[in-house]
Amino acid sequence: MCIRDSFLPAYIVKTKQLMRSEDWDQAVSVLQRVTAKDPNHVEALIINILCTLVKEAKYPQAAESLRTLRDALNIREPRNAQLYHTCAQCFSRLSGGSTEILQVTSELADQALKLQPNVSEHISEVAFQLTLKGDFKGAHTLYK
Repeated sequence: MCIRDSFLPAYIVKTKQLMRSEDWDQAVSVLQRVTAKDPNHVEALIINILCTLVKEAKYPQAAESLRTLRDALNIREPRNAQLYHTCAQCFSRLSGGSTEILQVTSELADQALKLQPNVSEHISEVAFQLTLKGDFKGAHTLYK
């Protein structure tokens, strides 16, 4: 491969191109190289979770990867409320009702709200997460 091993953004670009061409196996292989070099590479972890959910529908594996992503966000992007929010929103919609995934996405949404408590998008997302988990009373309280 011509890409310098230390230049991880090039691997991410290559992964996205492989996904566009529907070469999922190669995309996952490239992602594994990235995470082997940098286990907390947020973008690689996000794309890996997308592949796991969209292509393979392996919910327990995706939940474990989400926990890894949560930990990586706490290390690399601890003040990025929008990223926590976006991850919570995206993966909760792809969860297929998996309680393991919804537990982690709720934690991500809660973190976004903790970082920016007055942002209505974050409040609404936490309420929606509660709705997905079946806590309609808690969600109703937040929606008010």
